Amino acid sequence: MEIMVKKLSSETEKDFFTLRKDTSCDWCFCTAWHVPTWDGWDKRTALENRTLREELFRQGRYDGYLLYENDTPIGWCQCAPLSWFPKLMKQKNFDDEPGTFVISCLEILPTYRKRGLSRKLLQAVISDLKTRETRRVLALPVSGKHPDGDVWTGPASLFESAGFKVKTKSDDCLTMEFIF
Repeated sequence: MEIMVKKLSSETEKDFFTLRKDTSCDWCFCTAWHVPTWDGWDKRTALENRTLREELFRQGRYDGYLLYENDTPIGWCQCAPLSWFPKLMKQKNFDDEPGTFVISCLEILPTYRKRGLSRKLLQAVISDLKTRETRRVLALPVSGKHPDGDVWTGPASLFESAGFKVKTKSDDCLTMEFIF
């Protein structure tokens, strides 16, 4: 079994769509932070979100990393410069500091969970960001007990184990920060 992580790119678009059809967020296509407001989000269709994702790809917006077992995509981490997500910046009152990235989704297919693969994916993302002009990474994990399918932003314990520190907390949603 070979585990590897690849950046989302024009070469991995097909793998992204293959993965999305098998996740608990199959209708979202990781577009939630790309739409301007939450108004009507719950009424959007999978086709609308897929179309938006395809448009992002046409614009060269490759905002994440794919985790593979052999050649099969089994996990996803949405990670991009914070400035790519104006709605997130406004909602969380984040300043657009140069060199700031955000991890807004981190999910492993259900049959591959509980094997430490989220940790491997996060480690690979952090390692890649270290090679770029990244100064800090924000993450939006959940804390407390939740069904696995509801932890699409990743669990707080995962980020804590990677060196992230709690920046803010509201209910069971956290903002965590990793400083390089």
